[in-house]
Amino acid sequence: MSIIPTANSWISVKDKLPNSCETIIFCTKYKGVYIGSYSEKRQCFEHFRVTYNEDEVLCWQPLPEPPKENE
Repeated sequence: MSIIPTANSWISVKDKLPNSCETIIFCTKYKGVYIGSYSEKRQCFEHFRVTYNEDEVLCWQPLPEPPKENE
């Protein structure tokens, strides 16, 4: 089982936004890929103390499940 995201698992922010405070991977229009979360209250994506407005983020996806101990 691979934990590397696949190209077709990305969700466009135009189609759907993640649940607030859910840990996700997101890609910005500046070609950065980050682990962070979405704040519905602030309407922005957050990576530590850096925030990205909704129009700066292209797509996102949930974090994959970690590998099992025997894998």
